[in-house]
Amino acid sequence: MSGAPRILVLFGNVPMHGQERGNIEALDALHQTGCDVLFLIREEWTRDTIQAELKRRGLQFVFVPYFDSVRHGVSLRVWWNNLKGIAGGSWQLLRQIRSFRATHIHAGSTANVLNFLPALMLTRLPLVFRAGDVPPQHHWLWRMVWRFTSWRAARFVCNSRFIQNTLDGMGIPPEKTSVIYNAPPSRGKSDGPALPQVNAVGLTYAYMGQKNDGIGARSNATT
Repeated sequence: MSGAPRILVLFGNVPMHGQERGNIEALDALHQTGCDVLFLIREEWTRDTIQAELKRRGLQFVFVPYFDSVRHGVSLRVWWNNLKGIAGGSWQLLRQIRSFRATHIHAGSTANVLNFLPALMLTRLPLVFRAGDVPPQHHWLWRMVWRFTSWRAARFVCNSRFIQNTLDGMGIPPEKTSVIYNAPPSRGKSDGPALPQVNAVGLTYAYMGQKNDGIGARSNATT
């Protein structure tokens, strides 16, 4: 394959939390280096979160079907919608591979792998899996999806040494993993209140947050 990579991003996420922001920032960084990036997102419930963030960054996206919910106790209607989401999402992925002339596929969770699993079984495009969390293993379905992901992914990009070591313990070959940290949040010089004065007498508690392998530490103390 020649030219800049053309990446299809499987992204059925709804809220804008750490995992979502980390994946968007990583793909935005690739976009700024010349890669073509296209997000495959769900239309429902994302207007003020995912859609707004992608528009703010100037990243392309299209709407594709996604499953509703996978958990015990859901109705037959939900399971029917799940099947339609997986079938429809896979069909749209195959269409976008052709029309977008994709060279790579990116996924950031096993839920997104599940939604496109039939298509991922048919296409040979390299799958890059960005691991920001320990993959779920609490149910046979997610264990099955993770086994498929372990076999299918050409590369695992971890956001910490802890995740990399965890994947190594789960049987992922070390040569298939690498670590790229999330970009630390930007803070102004006057960000946050001044630390309180600590009395010499009494018990002092310390809290440390935003620490990632030595990057971006902050502490608060109180008596």
